[in-house]
Amino acid sequence: MSKPLFLACTCISAILLSACSSDGGGSAKDRQSELDAAITAASAGSGSAATSSSSGAAEPSPEQQSFLENGFLDQDVASMASRMGGDIPNSPRLVRQGSERSSILVDQQYIDVQGEASLNKNVFAQRLLRELQQLNTSNITYVDRRAASSSNNLGNSSSKSGKSGGGSSSTHSSRPSAGQGGAANYRLECTVTAMPATAEHARIQRYAFQVVDNRTHAPIWMGDFDIDAPLKPSETPQAK
Repeated sequence: MSKPLFLACTCISAILLSACSSDGGGSAKDRQSELDAAITAASAGSGSAATSSSSGAAEPSPEQQSFLENGFLDQDVASMASRMGGDIPNSPRLVRQGSERSSILVDQQYIDVQGEASLNKNVFAQRLLRELQQLNTSNITYVDRRAASSSNNLGNSSSKSGKSGGGSSSTHSSRPSAGQGGAANYRLECTVTAMPATAEHARIQRYAFQVVDNRTHAPIWMGDFDIDAPLKPSETPQAK
């Protein structure tokens, strides 16, 4: 029997015994009031105990829940995209194609999660692509696989049409161009690894990016990002 229930039974028993042994002094209404007060007090104690029991386990914060579900935080992805948007267009190995914009394919296929690292590759790729597309870059556009495939099909159709026109095929480049309906010029690759814990950082994931030329398969830009993982509820330091 639980403690609150035991106390309630004790209080009720005491009131009943007192009523039985009474020489008739006191009205039935007074005894009923005492009985109701004892029941109310016992019920309140039982409710408090149940509340205390159910709130013993710490609930994860929205930040922790987001990381547990996807392996990253939105603000970290935004920070990565901001730095990449400033660095990649200035890469000396980026091929400038006049007024045309080079395209970079962002897809989960090129994300490699190693060891104990945790990441929802599909959600991460979509979020990163959305952040990169919001950047104001004049010479680069970021595309997903569907957009790149669609552009490639348009480029192939255009080339075939030019060849059938008789002599006009020489005006078309052998390599599809990004801004004119061609396939993506580059792809964004990423390797995610869990780094050893240190005194300052308990959990770190390293995101090693590189932009690779789809024609030569050579990297034209590389950049690493070390991201602190939010502490789990059980790891949160307790206030003294």
